[in-house]
Amino acid sequence: MSDRDDALLHMGNDLELITSFLNGHLDPERVEQVRRRLDDDPGFRDLAAPMLLTWSVPKHLERHPRPAGELEKHWDEFTKRAGFAHQRRKARRRGLWLIGLAVLTLGLGGFFQRERIVAAIADYRDYENVAPDTGWVRLRDGSLVSFASGSRLRALKQVGSSGMRVKLVGTARFRAEPPDTSRSSIPELQPILVQTAGADVIAARGEFTVSTRGDTTDVEVHRPTKRAFMGFVALPTTALLFDRSSVNPLSVAETELARVVRGGKAHRVRAVPSDAGATAILGNPQDWTPTREEETYTAGAGGDVTLRDSTRVTLGAGARLSTPLLVRPGDVFTTTFTGSARFVVAPRQQLAAAFALDMPNAYIVTSHAEFSVATRGDTVEVTVFQRQRRGTDSEREQGADAVSIAGSDRLTVLTVGPGERAHTVGGSLPRRLPRRQ
Repeated sequence: MSDRDDALLHMGNDLELITSFLNGHLDPERVEQVRRRLDDDPGFRDLAAPMLLTWSVPKHLERHPRPAGELEKHWDEFTKRAGFAHQRRKARRRGLWLIGLAVLTLGLGGFFQRERIVAAIADYRDYENVAPDTGWVRLRDGSLVSFASGSRLRALKQVGSSGMRVKLVGTARFRAEPPDTSRSSIPELQPILVQTAGADVIAARGEFTVSTRGDTTDVEVHRPTKRAFMGFVALPTTALLFDRSSVNPLSVAETELARVVRGGKAHRVRAVPSDAGATAILGNPQDWTPTREEETYTAGAGGDVTLRDSTRVTLGAGARLSTPLLVRPGDVFTTTFTGSARFVVAPRQQLAAAFALDMPNAYIVTSHAEFSVATRGDTVEVTVFQRQRRGTDSEREQGADAVSIAGSDRLTVLTVGPGERAHTVGGSLPRRLPRRQ
């Protein structure tokens, strides 16, 4: 072997030694020998210099590191495509979790919306749409309603002991005529409840209009077409307006208008002098009861007037009295009256049980008395006179003369005896006046 071959062989061995050194394949003793040769042997150092420089350059992954978790991500994708067993188990668990989350979401939604869900189910089960008509529509409890164009009304399919309930969007006028209670000491009540978005309205009798505009609910109470009585006492029409912010309702009397805005308290807007407001809203629909035949008396007739129940009347200037043509034995003979007049009430056998005056601000009832009624603006004054009694058996059985008076917006009755006076102002509670000397 020539010297040249020996040199190449020797160089190859050194290259292999340097490569093993750089790759970390030498034991510590050999590593220390290589380090000494690099320090002491210039030829060996020159041979190793290019390789030392190459190994000093950082690796590509060190210079361009991969994002954290990329290797795990690619491995996970590969095992999914390959259908590894652990991936199938993870897919099943993931599906169960999705189903559980969906059930939980629906359950929480149902829990927080349970009141609305229950209300929607009850509305669908218990209520029905009321078909609109050009006139009055009779509900299942006998009440009548006339609602304006574009309004929506839903009513109970079956009327229970608590009365009729309706849900209203828009404007409607209601007429509730209770059974005849003139011969009963306790009136029979079957209320009607009107629900709107922001309020509830309850009335047992009479006529009233409910109108909704967005969050606002208006309630207007009208003078009824047919007056109800409790015994001899005429009953006023009153609607109760419940808002959502207070416990106690607002009492709305005849000719009054009240309003409530959702979230606020109910309050009176004004006293309405007539039914003009409702007529403007609903027009003038045909009446639902036949017109009552009656006769009218005025002061121009002159002298005393004897009514069909035998009551004698002396009308003052400008007074007007309307009475029914039919007198039913045992019933209250109800008249409508304005102005001032003097009355002598002495019902005969088998005629009316009592005589009643239905006035704009007061109700007056008596079975036998001589009295006068005077009106000044919204004040109604009644005076009961002492009279000479004939002393017959029938008159002695009737007892002392007395007149009952009540304001139009309260049911409280004041009994006025002979020689006494009382008055009511604007339909308020009646009060006694000093005796005249």
